[in-house]
Amino acid sequence: MSVFSSTAKTNSSNYQPGVDGLRAVAVMLVLLFHVGFSQVSGGFVGVDVFFVISGYLITGIIYNAASENRFSYMGFMGARIARLYPALIFTLIVTFIFCFLLYSPSDFTRVAKSGLYALASASNIYFSNSAGYFDTSQETNPLLHTWSLAVEQQFYLIWPILIVASVKFAKKITGLVIAVIAIISLIASQWAITNMQVEAYYLMPFRVFELGFGGVAFFISKKVKLSEKYKELMMFAGLLMIVITAFTYSSMTPFPGINAMLPVAGAVLCILSHDSKYCGFVINNRASVGVGLISYSVYLIHWPIIIFFKYWSFRDFSFFEKLSIIFSSLVAGYFMYILIENRFRKIKIYSPISSSSLFYLSIICVLSLYIYTIKDNGITWRINSNNLASSVKEPAFGGDGIEMGKMVALGDVKAKPEFVVMGDSYARQYSSTIDRIMRSEGRSAIGFFADGSYLSPDILFDSKGKLSVYGKKVALMAINYAKDHSLPIVYVQSWLNYRTNLVDENRNHFSLNNDNVYMEFHARNIEKMKKMAGTQFVIIGNHPTSGGEDSDGGLSCVNRPSYVYTPCANKLFNRDTGPRRDANNYLKSLMEKQNIQFIDPYIYLCKNGKCSSVSDDGNLIHSDAYHLSKTGASVAWKGIGPEIDRILKLNN
Repeated sequence: MSVFSSTAKTNSSNYQPGVDGLRAVAVMLVLLFHVGFSQVSGGFVGVDVFFVISGYLITGIIYNAASENRFSYMGFMGARIARLYPALIFTLIVTFIFCFLLYSPSDFTRVAKSGLYALASASNIYFSNSAGYFDTSQETNPLLHTWSLAVEQQFYLIWPILIVASVKFAKKITGLVIAVIAIISLIASQWAITNMQVEAYYLMPFRVFELGFGGVAFFISKKVKLSEKYKELMMFAGLLMIVITAFTYSSMTPFPGINAMLPVAGAVLCILSHDSKYCGFVINNRASVGVGLISYSVYLIHWPIIIFFKYWSFRDFSFFEKLSIIFSSLVAGYFMYILIENRFRKIKIYSPISSSSLFYLSIICVLSLYIYTIKDNGITWRINSNNLASSVKEPAFGGDGIEMGKMVALGDVKAKPEFVVMGDSYARQYSSTIDRIMRSEGRSAIGFFADGSYLSPDILFDSKGKLSVYGKKVALMAINYAKDHSLPIVYVQSWLNYRTNLVDENRNHFSLNNDNVYMEFHARNIEKMKKMAGTQFVIIGNHPTSGGEDSDGGLSCVNRPSYVYTPCANKLFNRDTGPRRDANNYLKSLMEKQNIQFIDPYIYLCKNGKCSSVSDDGNLIHSDAYHLSKTGASVAWKGIGPEIDRILKLNN
């Protein structure tokens, strides 16, 4: 039977097709967001709608069974595992196959580690711990989306205990108990946004309120009978709330916390009015219900499809490709639903019958494959000797061996320092080269470095909800040293990063809505520091990155297996255009107005409109996707160094 043929999909007389239709809204928002339709910048709220639906349905299942004294915790968990795990295991197997064919050893190893956590329903914990300054690889991890499944599974562990206990000791106020728990979680989530932002997003305690308010919706639906008029109003309002957040929220929106309540409340309203006659058609029509039925499989498979295509192509999707990915996800999800999810959802995981035996065998298979991948460092034998990587040395970060957070002497310590160089890791990446060249020439400089920080005397850094003064401390050290010794300052910063992390001393976030506004923000900060130091400033702009989003950059590209053709050369030779170069040009124009010299590394790292990730002698320019290796820093400094000397001599 086609999932689109009828809403009578289940034997249950309590089946609510509109709830499945609401799932369709949720999964389509997630799809539109993930493929890159910028208009749906808040499409991630589809996950929150899923949470509300799960809370609503699971609360009803547990409460009804507990009220009739027939609830079994083991039976409940067995049913949840049978419902969720077959499709998840299939996704893990498909992910392994494509990673085997496409991924470099280091990227494959990272995926394998996250896969084990996904199998243990703990990937949200893995990703919350993996989020860090140099750890950008998770953006292209095909299992990143499994964090939400882990949240649900962890919720299923504790929710039955709470509801059964409430039914036993305070049945009449079970709904109130759930509401109180949800409110406590909401308060905790709002607090965590400020104090532990990454954990607030990924960890279950800070998401319980979304599932909890779904549970509240169940108790409201039991006690309140709505007129058709109110149902229409509620459905319209609920859909509007979800859509508004999908189109107005973005990655800059503090989330979840109180901001999540708009899509959560919208989902609750839609659930309570799921059978409204007119507005309810949006979620009750056959297409919506059909997509809703396969939404779990679609959700599981869509992200690997997106990531594998992105990993293979290393370019932005065209409009046609975005639509093709959505269509492919729906088709793949349909067949996953028919062949895997629906076929195995009724297996008895505690019974040694053939279907459950196959289930356990598949788990053992996945465990073995992923553990082997980790043990063998990404199955290195896939990389043959003909790959370019065989002649490329492992790149070292250009700042290796240079300390942070303190004054560092670069070059000949006996020589008088000529300038102060300060900044984040984009400054430190040049430090080894400065040290080597100036030592050989009997010259010296002083360095002050703070990786992953914004250097400013009065702008603070919101690090995962925790206020950091590291950048302020290092900036003041550098400014005071330059002022006391009358030395010019060479300032290097990652000019496009940190936009959402910067706050004033009252913890108010700055409104930096686009790159030009952010460059103007930098210009004001530079002018302020220049006045404080009373000395000359030289600014070094963004350098070209390796072109990919994975954390190993060019090394990942050349270390890939050759089973499948991949346009990896596109990653090694990028055009010298794009947001980073545009930011350089605009910041340069702002610096000219302040009579501050600006040096653009693109001039020295790019030729004929292309920026190579491999040097003329076959070494990698980048140590990861974003930072220069010692080779790359040396190539760049051959031009930057003499230009600094020329600028400083002109002003003496």
